[in-house]
Order: sequence, then structure tokens, then C-alpha cells
Amino acid sequence: MNSRRGLSSVELLLSAALLAVLLLSGLLAARSATTVAQDSIRTSAAQHRATRALEVLRQMLLPASRASLAALPSGGSVNEPMQDDVGYANLTFRRTMMNGPAGLVLEPDLGSPPYSLEFREPGVAGSDGELLWNDGVSRHPIASGIRELEFRRNGSRITIRITATARGPRSEVHTATGSLVVHNP
Repeated sequence: MNSRRGLSSVELLLSAALLAVLLLSGLLAARSATTVAQDSIRTSAAQHRATRALEVLRQMLLPASRASLAALPSGGSVNEPMQDDVGYANLTFRRTMMNGPAGLVLEPDLGSPPYSLEFREPGVAGSDGELLWNDGVSRHPIASGIRELEFRRNGSRITIRITATARGPRSEVHTATGSLVVHNP
């Protein structure tokens, strides 16, 4: 029978190593959970940006006069009446205010430039663009962090597809794409 009390140096070394492994495992699990949570927050931010921009566009385009819809085709330099099933990044329109005795009353009137929704592409590769509303007086930002924007007409419906981004601290990009169909009577 051994009358010695306490731990031997081998037992102490083994228990210290086991404790170190357990602490390291806990630290790695916590770091992984934090990374997943941060990624989720950034993806949610991109989704919120896309949803908010789509809602603003819906409110702007609901009263738009179908006859006034015009857009700049890819590679084009002059607006054309918006064609069915063609994608556009920029759009001009006039709002229908009421139907008067002389016909539709539009805002802005025909003597003024129409409203426009413009996608300003980034000046630097790998950057994101910006969605702007031009009221004829100045440009107002609607949303930044926009990667792609497309307006597509199909009869009285306009489908808007937008891809928004959120960037992380390690140059990772989180994207969210949303789409909306606006029905203009």
C-alpha cells in the first residue's frame, strides 16, 4: 500500500494538457459561433438594404404613367420607350396625378424633364454602385451598396431586380437579391 498523497508529476502534466485542450476547444467553438453570427448579420443587412430599396422603388413607380416609361438600353446613349422583356438599369417616368378634362395630368409636366431612377456604377472594380432618384433639380440617394439593378417591363408590369451587398472586415462580400413586380394600370 502506497502512503503517498497528492498527484505525481505525470498525472499533473496530463491533467494540465487535458485542461488546455478543453479550453482551446471552447475558444475555437466561441470564435466559430461569433463568425457565423457576424456573417448572418451582414447577410441580413444586405437583405434589408435590398428590401428597403425595392419598397422605395415600388412607391415611386406605382403612380408612373405607362406611356411615359423610358429607359437607357445597355450601351445606348439615348432613352427609348421601355420595351417588353428588355433589361434596363436606368428608368425615366412621369407620375399620373389625375385624369382631367383634357386627359391625364402628369407630374412633372411635359415641359420639364421626367423623373429618373439611375444606377450609378462604381468607379473602381470590386466596389458597389448607388441607386439615385433624379427629380429634375438634383440627385437624391436611395440606396448605396448596390451591385446590380434591373428594370424589366412586361405589358403593364415592371419587374425590379436588385442585388445589394454588405462588406465584412476581411474584404468578404455578402449579397442579397430581391425582386418585385409593380403593376401599373
